[in-house]
Order: sequence, then structure tokens, then C-alpha cells
Amino acid sequence: MVYSEQPGRPVHLSLPLPDMQALANSMKEPPSAELHAAIIAAATASAEQSHAGLVDPYRLHAKVQLSYPSVSIGQIASVLLAWRRVSR
Repeated sequence: MVYSEQPGRPVHLSLPLPDMQALANSMKEPPSAELHAAIIAAATASAEQSHAGLVDPYRLHAKVQLSYPSVSIGQIASVLLAWRRVSR
């Protein structure tokens, strides 16, 4: 479970943790600070639009790719997992 910047508002990942870790492990290079911030902003917005707070990494990837065409699904997953660890 990940928490948004609003205290107590849960953000749930749509994939199980092992699958998210496998995606993160596929990352070739870590995201820049700018890309990291964009991923977090897009994830927060996606969670707020979802009634259940669900964040689908593949949909998030497509959304972020509109502004950052070279973003990989591995970068998306790694940021979401790091956000999960920090937000607890």
C-alpha cells in the first residue's frame, strides 16, 4: 500500500508486490529527479481520480509517456516502490 500526500488517503497498486519488483528490476537506468517528480505527481492524480485509490503502473506509464516519451515501465515501477517505502 502507498499513501498519497493527503494523510490517510490510501493508494493501492494494481499489481502484486513481486510483479512490481520484477518490473522495477527491468529498469536500465534510474529516472532523473524531474522524471521522478513527474511520476509521483501523475500517480497522485491517478489515485485521486480512482474511487478506490488504485494506481495501475501500465496506465501510469502511458500517461507519463505523453510528456516523457523515453520513460520505461521499469522506471515507473521503481518510483512507485520507492514511494511506497518512503510513504509508510
